[in-house]
Amino acid sequence: MERKLSCAIVDDDSAIHALIKGFLRGSTKAEVNYCFEKCSEFLEQMDNFSFDLVLLDCLFPNDRKDGVDVAIKLKEIGKHFIFISAKHRSFVEACRTVGALDAMPKPLTKKRFVEGIETAFNVVIGTKAKHKVHALFHVKEFKNEISINIQDILYVRTDYSDPRNKLVRMKNNIGYTFIHCSFDELLELSTEFAMANKSEMVSYDIVEGMNGECVFLKQSENNKIPKSIPLSPIYKSNFKYEFH
Repeated sequence: MERKLSCAIVDDDSAIHALIKGFLRGSTKAEVNYCFEKCSEFLEQMDNFSFDLVLLDCLFPNDRKDGVDVAIKLKEIGKHFIFISAKHRSFVEACRTVGALDAMPKPLTKKRFVEGIETAFNVVIGTKAKHKVHALFHVKEFKNEISINIQDILYVRTDYSDPRNKLVRMKNNIGYTFIHCSFDELLELSTEFAMANKSEMVSYDIVEGMNGECVFLKQSENNKIPKSIPLSPIYKSNFKYEFH
């Protein structure tokens, strides 16, 4: 099962929104889930939804903030972005220096846009991510880093006593506490993980079904995994479970 990039467009021109949506119609790599015409609105709301990539204009005559303000914030939190702007070549090169994955000049062509999305997909999701087998985690119970088989992780939730940590249930019914581990780090390791809400992540391997409000999880003896967990509206578009 291949996960698509969840994209947010931040551009003051609604025609660009429509153009990009058209370019991505039928794409297996990316989809547009959020659109903003002002940088300030995006910055105010970005903590309320999940996204992988921002398609970002630079100049916003309609706003007190501009694309560079957004780029700086995205870089701070480790999120990826592509600049799309009607500036000359020197500007395009300058965009890359602030951490942009790519900088596409307007007028935007489908060929150039698709090339940029392919690059972003490989960087953000990674062609190798779904093949990664082991990763090192600082585990509280061992007071050290240990190697964990990624495919053995079934369920993860925030440790409410310290939200920087994550409580993890494994296939062998063992529970671990990952120290100072973010959901974004885990999501980058495998395309088989998905956020259900801001505090819980699951492997598609244990998803038994879902409706508009809940994800139902497969149960086995003493697995200590909840029977169901809430599915938040902001994560529905990224939850790619399919019934078989």
